[in-house]
Amino acid sequence: MKFTVQFLVEPDGDGFHAYSPALPGLHTDGASEREAVREFVAAVPAYLESVLQHGDPLPVGVIVDAPPVAAVRHTEEITVPWVPPFLLTSGDNSRI
Repeated sequence: MKFTVQFLVEPDGDGFHAYSPALPGLHTDGASEREAVREFVAAVPAYLESVLQHGDPLPVGVIVDAPPVAAVRHTEEITVPWVPPFLLTSGDNSRI
């Protein structure tokens, strides 16, 4: 499954902070902007797996409006291995 996400990267002290309003709670950082982007992209599959495990809706169609002055908007297409939600349920593997 391909997932396109817009996110922001902004200076944070001596490093950079990456986040997206579309993915509440997902924040990464890095010593450079590139590292913050790489860490954010790497964290998205685990974030989406958690969303599915908790039965929350996938964040679809959220667009990042004008970024804060110091932030840089990024858009990445991330390929996420799709796992049927019933395989993510704990305990009952009778459908496998």
